[in-house]
Amino acid sequence: MSTIAVVLTFVLASNIVLDRFLGFCLIVDGEASLGRIVRVGAIMTVLMPVTTAATWLVGSLILGPLGLWFLRTLVYVFTVYGLVSAIDHGLRVALPSVYAVVSDDLMVVAVNSAVLGVSLIVAEVGLGFAHSIAAAVAAGVGFVLVATIVASIVAQIESEWVPARLRGKPITFVTLGLVALAFAAFDQGFLSNLLQ
Repeated sequence: MSTIAVVLTFVLASNIVLDRFLGFCLIVDGEASLGRIVRVGAIMTVLMPVTTAATWLVGSLILGPLGLWFLRTLVYVFTVYGLVSAIDHGLRVALPSVYAVVSDDLMVVAVNSAVLGVSLIVAEVGLGFAHSIAAAVAAGVGFVLVATIVASIVAQIESEWVPARLRGKPITFVTLGLVALAFAAFDQGFLSNLLQ
């Protein structure tokens, strides 16, 4: 699979939010502003390749040779959380001004299922190191794309009349479902024909 195919697959066809239902808690949170969604998405887009690279190395160099793949999820959880905690500490010490901006969102990303999910998905698919990094960046971009689309639509809907029982999270789930249907047009068959 080419790098372009990996990127298009993880941004459109196998979007982590719409296809795997990972990381959508921030999207359906009624208190998250568009600015916060973009900020968290940017942090995720930066952290996903870092954590994916670390988990890929742990899986390929330690778990694989020792035949310990059954411990993959547990080891990946500790690897991701430890890496994000180390980055948190490093930012606090080295760049306090940056840390002041991202401190609240960094721990939200640390426990977000999408960050761990991407590491597990690329291990399950069996991508190489470079394709794993490309997939992680694409997954972060796909998250930002979907989160921005849904947040923008919901913000517009909130200025319109909506039945009382659909206000808030229900209309957000309906919007998320409609966006998922739109993204369903980018299935694997469409992408494979596009890239030939």
